[in-house]
Amino acid sequence: MPARSCYLRRIAVVIALFAASFAAAPATAALASPVSPPIAPTGVAVAAAGTPAAPATRVTWAPAAPGADPVAAYALQAADPTGATWTQVATTTALELTTDMLAPGSAYLIRVLALDTAGASSAPSSAVPVTVPRVVLTLDWHLRDARGLVREGCATIARPCEFVTLTGVTVRGDITPITSARAGAARIERLHRVPGTRSLRPRATLPAAIDGDGDVRVALTSRAALNEPGTWCYRLAVDASATTDAATSAWQCARWRPAVTIGWAGDTTLGSRAYGTPPGDGSGVFAGVRRELTAPDLMVGNYEGTLSRGGSPRCSGGALCFIFQGPPRMARGLRTVGFDVMNVANNHGLDMGSDARRQTVRALTSNGIAVTGLPNQITIKQVADTRVALVGFGFTVGVMDLNDLALVRHTVQRACAAADVVVVLHHSGIEGPRGAHVPGGDEEGRGRTRAFTAAAIDAGADVVFGSGPHVVRGIEQHRNRLAFYSTGNFASWNNFARGGLSSQSGIATVTLDPTGALQSARYIGVRLEGPGRPVPDRSGTVVSRVAQLSRSDFGRRAPRIARSGRITLR
Repeated sequence: MPARSCYLRRIAVVIALFAASFAAAPATAALASPVSPPIAPTGVAVAAAGTPAAPATRVTWAPAAPGADPVAAYALQAADPTGATWTQVATTTALELTTDMLAPGSAYLIRVLALDTAGASSAPSSAVPVTVPRVVLTLDWHLRDARGLVREGCATIARPCEFVTLTGVTVRGDITPITSARAGAARIERLHRVPGTRSLRPRATLPAAIDGDGDVRVALTSRAALNEPGTWCYRLAVDASATTDAATSAWQCARWRPAVTIGWAGDTTLGSRAYGTPPGDGSGVFAGVRRELTAPDLMVGNYEGTLSRGGSPRCSGGALCFIFQGPPRMARGLRTVGFDVMNVANNHGLDMGSDARRQTVRALTSNGIAVTGLPNQITIKQVADTRVALVGFGFTVGVMDLNDLALVRHTVQRACAAADVVVVLHHSGIEGPRGAHVPGGDEEGRGRTRAFTAAAIDAGADVVFGSGPHVVRGIEQHRNRLAFYSTGNFASWNNFARGGLSSQSGIATVTLDPTGALQSARYIGVRLEGPGRPVPDRSGTVVSRVAQLSRSDFGRRAPRIARSGRITLR
C-alpha cells in the first residue's frame, strides 16, 4: 500500500507539469512575435579611466528619443580602425560602461547598439575613434661601485630602492600609440620627501622630448636628478590632445641615502684662568686645519672646560689643579671652523660649577653646535637622509659612568632604536706618556676603557671615539667596527703640556653607510705648534706611531693603517 500511493503521487506531478507548460504556450508565442527594433543611442563619447597601472576606457551615450520602443540593454562593440570586423565587448543597462577590454597602446572604433527584451538590436550608433594610450616609465639609476666603475641598478622598481652612491639617472619612457605621442606634450613629474620628514611634496617638472617612435630618454646627473638626499618619485605624463586623452605612467621611487662621513678631534679648550684666551673668537687657532675640519658631514670634538662667566672653581689651585674657562664667544669660533657637535662628558665640564656648564651648553647650542655627554642624553643629528645618534660617557661625577656597563648597553640600545647610526664618545684613560698604551683593566680610576668599548660596540655602536690621555693611542677593530682610543690634544691656548708626545694629535674620519657599516676611514696626523695650534703633520710621524701602538696593543684586532693614514678592516 505505501508503494502504490507513492507511485500515484509521481503520476500526478508529471500531469501537473505538463498542464502548466501547455497553459504557458500562448504567452511564449506572444513574446516571440516580431516587433520594431529599438532606435540607436546617440551622443557616444569616450574618455580614459582606471589608473596608469591598470588603464581602462569609459564610454557614455544618450538614450533614444522619448517615445521610442523600450530598451532592455545596450551593447558596446569595438573594431580596428578599418571597421572591418566588430566584436561585442560588453553589455549594460546603464548609459555608460567602463571596460579594460581595450588593450593599452591600441586604436579602436567604438559604437553602441540598443537591445530590446527579445534581443533584437538597433542600428549602430555612429562610430567614434578612440586610442588607449600606454605610458611606461623605466629609471636607470647609475651607481658607482667601490672600484669607481659606473653601473646601472633598479631598472624596474617595485618599491623604493635605497642608494648610497649615485652618479645619475636615465629616464626612459615608452608612449603608445605613436600617434598619441606625436600629438601630446610629455613631461617628467617629481615628488620629494625631505630628510627627516614624512610627506612627499611636488618639485619642478622636467620637460621631455618624444621621438618619432614614441620614446623618451632623458639622462640626468645626480645633482639634476635628485638635488638632495631623501625619497624621490618620478612619473612620465602625456598631456591631452585632440586625438588622445591625458595619460601618466605609474610612479617610480627611490631613496637616496648617501654615506655619512663623521670626523673626530680630541681635547680642545680655548681659555683658562691661568693662561688667558686666544684673540677674537678663537677661530684663528684652527687656521691650519680648517679644511680638514669642514670636510666631514658631521664634525665632532671634545670640549674641555667651560665657556662661561663667573662661577666657583672646583679647586683652589696647585700643581695638579687646572681650571679651564673661556668666554662664551669662543663657541662662535668653534662653529666657524666646522664643529657640529661637542662632547662635554669630561673631567673639566664642571670646572666652574653647574651653572658654568649650563652656560657652556647655551653658548654652544645658540651657535649651532649640538651638545652631548650630559646625564641620560642621546643627541640626534639629521645628516643627509640618515639619523645619527651621539652619546658621551666619562668617569667623573655629572656624566654617564662608562664603568657602569649595564648603563652603557642600555643607553646604546636606546640610541640604536632612535637612529640609523650610533656614535659613542668617551673621556677616560691614564694621562700623559704613560697612557699611550691601553691597559686591559682599570686605568688608575679613570675607567675600564677596553671593557667599555667592547660593551658599547656589542650593544650596537657603529664607531667609538675617545679622548682623555692627552696623547695619541691605538685603534682597535671589534665586530667590524672601529674604536679610536685617543687622538690626543687637539687645540688649546697654553693650557696643555706642549712638546714631545703631547704635541702629537690627529683627526679621525669614518665614512659609514646608512646602516652604520664602514665604507672607509682615515687618520690625519696633526701636530701642535706654539700655544696649541693644530697643523697637519706632513712627516707621517703621528700616523706611524698610531699604527705601531695599534699593533702593539691589539695585535690581530688592529686594523691596517697605511702610511697615507687610510684605515682598512682586516
